[in-house]
Amino acid sequence: MPGGRMEEVIKVFHRYRYLKVEKIFDGVSRGEFIALKLIDQMNGDKKNIAECIQAGDMCKAMKCTPAAISKMLKNLENKGWVVREVNKENRRVTNVCLTAKGHEAADYTHRRMHEFTERIAERLGEDRLDELISILEETYDISQEEIKKMEEEK
Repeated sequence: MPGGRMEEVIKVFHRYRYLKVEKIFDGVSRGEFIALKLIDQMNGDKKNIAECIQAGDMCKAMKCTPAAISKMLKNLENKGWVVREVNKENRRVTNVCLTAKGHEAADYTHRRMHEFTERIAERLGEDRLDELISILEETYDISQEEIKKMEEEK
């Protein structure tokens, strides 16, 4: 039965959540990696902290609570990777920028992730990787359609 096979696919997807990818980063957790990447991408070359990403926007982008972001930012601050500043005009807003050390950490994790994905791509080969991408995209589209249909059937 094909549906049973799709359940196997979903189980494989679920296993990816438990990959210890952070082990390739040497002391940077998965959450810290995502936060560093987000801050780096959103801030670009901004030097004025008032123009930098807001902690609240990080919550939305990372789909986590303000308490979780606050704790993570405190850890990043303790490592010397970020600076936080409460907005003088609106004390409910906190802006976040990477320090020079934070840029180094972001660059390091980016390089390590790139190396990791290149190794996987090399082992799979270009043709199999193209096929995998195509199948995953098609599976996603079909899944979206079926979710919509099942919602309408309620």
